Amino acid sequence: SIEEGLNPPFNQSSALPNRADGDGNPKSGLLSFGGVGGSGYGKRWWREKLNIAFLILLCLGLITWLLLSGFLKAPDETTMEENSNPNLIIAKHGAVASEVVNCSQIGVDVLKEGGNAVDAIIATHICIGTINSCAAGIGGGGFMLIRKPNGFAEFIDFREVAPLKSHRDMYVKDTKLSIIGPLSIAVPGEIRGLKLAHERHGKLPWKRLLEPSIKLSRDGFAIPEELAIRMKMYKHEIETNPAFRDIFCDAKGKLLNEGDIVFRKNYSRTLEKLAEDYNDFYEGEIARSTVAEIQRQGGIITLEDLANYRPVIREPLVGYYQGKKFITSPEPGSGTILLFLLNVIEEFKFHKEGRSKENVQRMVEAFKFSIARRSELGDP
Repeated sequence: SIEEGLNPPFNQSSALPNRADGDGNPKSGLLSFGGVGGSGYGKRWWREKLNIAFLILLCLGLITWLLLSGFLKAPDETTMEENSNPNLIIAKHGAVASEVVNCSQIGVDVLKEGGNAVDAIIATHICIGTINSCAAGIGGGGFMLIRKPNGFAEFIDFREVAPLKSHRDMYVKDTKLSIIGPLSIAVPGEIRGLKLAHERHGKLPWKRLLEPSIKLSRDGFAIPEELAIRMKMYKHEIETNPAFRDIFCDAKGKLLNEGDIVFRKNYSRTLEKLAEDYNDFYEGEIARSTVAEIQRQGGIITLEDLANYRPVIREPLVGYYQGKKFITSPEPGSGTILLFLLNVIEEFKFHKEGRSKENVQRMVEAFKFSIARRSELGDP
């Protein structure tokens, strides 16, 4: 999905949520919204893309924030005990939460070997892109919110960017082109983004973090529930596309089901190359073959697009809720919306009154109003 550079910025005269300085301390600021210009089409387009960005923020940002809370060490054993709250699990040494059990375990194994939370999330995320490829992958991008034990916090933005040949009106005549097909492909940021995080904060070797996914894609893995659901949604597209059919269909060309074993041997070889030289994705053999295939199908990404891609380190936003400090994503993430939501619900006594009908309704309305304000966000 193409995101960067196609929407107007915040009104610079408007007050924004607090931002953290180098020590993680907030700078002055208020939570309010400025006006955003642009066409109605641009706003609708941005709202759709922020749905994806918000999910990535939750997966990457929240997990990293949890794991970098200052008590992680290299454990000999990771044990967990249930709290009185059935929805809360307390870990003595650390925890990794993802949508795929295998991937969470890979992250835990990294922690046990002396890796830190950044190592764990990189290994986990590469695994998700391998097994649950509908949710992540090296052809996409994301966000990473990092807080170190000393209070330093930073936000790495490695979302995809628009190719140099793109223009604002390229989807006006057919909006479906922004979702499916070669023109929907943006310049991928995941590999350079994860590598930047690893260079700045990682401990274990880069190659070690990719090895579990290399093995999984080569030796095979069972199709998880979520991937099976998505495969059924796009059954026709998979069964009629030779590349997809070779992976996700049986010998008769019929779609595989949940629990069936999938092999991604070509992807395994790609990960092996990236484990040795991540930059091959942007300036090497992988880059050349990727661009050639995209252009063959009518896409506009060039070798220059890939070579020029750089992730961006941004300053996190800081807010407070009932005396507790929250560090979250700046634009183009949806951290602003999170802080707005916390401001809306702060006066309610949810923790004392419990899940009454009134409180459930209040929460629903707060979410509705907060999410509606995402349409007022734009690229920084």
